[in-house]
Amino acid sequence: MLESFLYTKGADPAAVEFYKMMQSGGTGEKIASIELVNLTPEDVKKATTPMDGPTGKVCLTLKPTKKLVIKVEKKDENGSSTNTTENFIAQKDGKLVIPVPGPCK
Repeated sequence: MLESFLYTKGADPAAVEFYKMMQSGGTGEKIASIELVNLTPEDVKKATTPMDGPTGKVCLTLKPTKKLVIKVEKKDENGSSTNTTENFIAQKDGKLVIPVPGPCK
């Protein structure tokens, strides 16, 4: 769904694969809403704190400026459910991108 927005320069290859998997939509899923929102102080703290990655500590490769909040509705034989996904958004060369974590510098 949003794979083309991934910024992968300097990213951990395992993190790239994980982000690609998370961006692909599943069967029976429909976007209920999509919103670009300002970062809260908690978001800023989360974005700047090293995270545990598949190969050790990782950090975002670009400083995020916004957050993309996507609510996806899924209907199946058991009824319907809504899941929310959040992605940090940064700007690179005038384009909005989703930075994929890489080794901390």
